Amino acid sequence: MVNETKKILDNKIDLTATCVRLPVLVSHAESVNIEFEKPFTVEKVREALDNFEGCKVIDERSDGGYSTPIEAEGRDETFISRIREDKTINNGLNMWIVSDNLLRGSALNSVEIAETLIKNNFYGK
Repeated sequence: MVNETKKILDNKIDLTATCVRLPVLVSHAESVNIEFEKPFTVEKVREALDNFEGCKVIDERSDGGYSTPIEAEGRDETFISRIREDKTINNGLNMWIVSDNLLRGSALNSVEIAETLIKNNFYGK
């Protein structure tokens, strides 16, 4: 998509694109662009995300080396893939994120918030 756009419109155009076609019953999938205040390395972002509780990085540069909504179904983790620089903005990052919207999107989040409140004695305040 990027190469074709440059070929058809203008080789100097900056763009980032993620193409997806997924027929699924459960799960959310998002292509997320982030602009940081300072320069970063993709390796440090990948490492930080993979070490964060509840996140799982699946980011291989090969066919099938990324997460899909089907794989996230029934799983508690949020899966992060396709972590790469976004050349269209300064200090830009693009990544593909999927999770089971019935678990991570509502039920599990509520349970984890309640557990944190109890653990830190925040309830009743």
